[in-house]
This record gives sequence, C-alpha cells and structure tokens, in this order.
Amino acid sequence: MTPTNPIALTANERTQLFGGRKTISRVASKYRRNNHVTTTSNSIRRRDYRTNVAAYPAWQSWLRENKPPILVVWGKYDPSFAVGGATTYQRDVPSAEVHILDAGHFALDEKVDEIAALIRAFLEKKL
Repeated sequence: MTPTNPIALTANERTQLFGGRKTISRVASKYRRNNHVTTTSNSIRRRDYRTNVAAYPAWQSWLRENKPPILVVWGKYDPSFAVGGATTYQRDVPSAEVHILDAGHFALDEKVDEIAALIRAFLEKKL
C-alpha cells in the first residue's frame, strides 16, 4: 500500500506506514487490520495519552519504591516516541535493561529475532 498523498495522512497512518526503519514497512493487510483497531478505539487511546503525563509522577514513584525488573526495547527511529523515553527508566530503576535498536516504531516487526533473544536472556536472568 503506497499513499498517493503522504501529507494528507493522519498521524496514525503516518506512523503505520513510515514508522519503520524502511519506508512503507507495513504489509498492506497488517496496516488495514492495525488501522481498524486503532481507529475503532481511537477515543479511548486519545484520552489515555492526554491523561498519561499527569500520571507520570505516581508511576515514577512506584518504580523507585518497587524497583521491578525492567526490560526496555526501543526503536531508535521511532517517530512517535523519542529515545530519551527509553533511557528515562534507568533514572528511577538503575538496573533497568535498556536496548536501543536500529528500528522504528514497529521494532518487533523489524527485529523479531533480536528482540526474542533479548527477552529470553532477560527472563533467564530474572526468573
């Protein structure tokens, strides 16, 4: 699926189509399925993102107090979430394991084997 006018795309469509390391990284059927789920629950997601920031202090306090095992896997080229968001976890939980991959928003689609290995190694250490 190639858009005829990328400028006219919604933010969600831009992320779906261009959020990967490679341009138009999504398979058309996968894009349509993800877009349907996102747009049908869009009002819920929007509300969550608007209230997210206000909840950060409570969440960060919980992390500092409980120090849970944390594995963060992040796409370096994610247009929606800056890399700084990944490394911030280490401020509250210094033992957090953070991996910045050569990937975009859909790191799991692009680096499935690498991420599976990271998860496996993390669980072996923590369980």
